[in-house]
Amino acid sequence: MSRRAPVGAWVLAAGAALLLGAWVATLGHDPVRDVAPALRHAAPGAGALLGRDGLGRPVGLRLAAATHAVLLPGLGAALLCGLLGVPLGLAGGWWGGLAARGLGLLRDSLSALPDLVLALLLVLVLGDGALALVLGVALAGVPGLAGAVADRVARLRHADFVEASLLHGVPTHRIILRHLLWGACRGLVLRQALVVFGAFVVLETSLAYLGGVGTQEPLPSWGNMLASLGPDPRAPAVARLAPVAALWAVLALVGAALRRVPDPGAGA
Repeated sequence: MSRRAPVGAWVLAAGAALLLGAWVATLGHDPVRDVAPALRHAAPGAGALLGRDGLGRPVGLRLAAATHAVLLPGLGAALLCGLLGVPLGLAGGWWGGLAARGLGLLRDSLSALPDLVLALLLVLVLGDGALALVLGVALAGVPGLAGAVADRVARLRHADFVEASLLHGVPTHRIILRHLLWGACRGLVLRQALVVFGAFVVLETSLAYLGGVGTQEPLPSWGNMLASLGPDPRAPAVARLAPVAALWAVLALVGAALRRVPDPGAGA
C-alpha cells in the first residue's frame, strides 16, 4: 500500500505540468489567425516540429492548445463528481436505511442513461458549451463513485477499530472523514475521479469529432483535429495516407484512454 500511495500525487503533478507546459507552449499563438496555406501538409521542421495540417497551421501548437479543451473542464467534472458522490456514499454507507435506499434509487436512475445521452440532454437544456458536458459527465459518474464509497464504508461500519473509536468518544465526523474517507477510501475516490476525467476526454473528443457539439473550429480540440483530416485530393500521397497531424492526435487520445490506476484501498 505504501508503494502505491504516491500515485495520486504523481497524477496531480503530471496534470499540473501538462497544463503549465501547454500554457507556455501556446503563448502568442492565435489558433484563429495562425493559417499559412502555402505550408499546408508541410513536413516537420523549424517552427513546426510536428508538421502542419491542411491549413498550414503548426500541429504541435494546436495539440498543446487543444489540451485546454479537456484538461480543466475534465478536472472540473471529476471535482464536481467527487463533491456530489462522496457525501452521498458516506451517508449511504454509514447510516444505511433511508439514505441507502435513496442512493440506490439515484444509482438506478442515472445509470439508466448512457453518458452520451445525459450529456446531450443537458446540451439541449443549457446550450452547447463546456458547462453542459462537465455537468453531464459529473452526474453520470456520481452513481459509480457514491456506490463504491458506500460499499466500502458499509463493510467497515462495524469494524473493530470503528467500534473502539466510538467507545472512546471519538466524534463520528472524525471517524468518517479521517479513518474511513481518508484512510480507507482515498485511493478508491482517486480512481473513480480519473475514470470521470477520462470519460470527459473521450466524450468531448467524440462530440468535437462528430461536429455540432464540443469544441468547434477554429479552436483546436483533439476531436476536431482528427475530423479535419478527411480525404484531400490536393494533398500529397504521403499526407493522405499518414498525416503527421493524425499521428500525434491519435497518440494523445491513446494516452488519455490509459486512465485506470491501482486502488490502494482494495481489499481493505
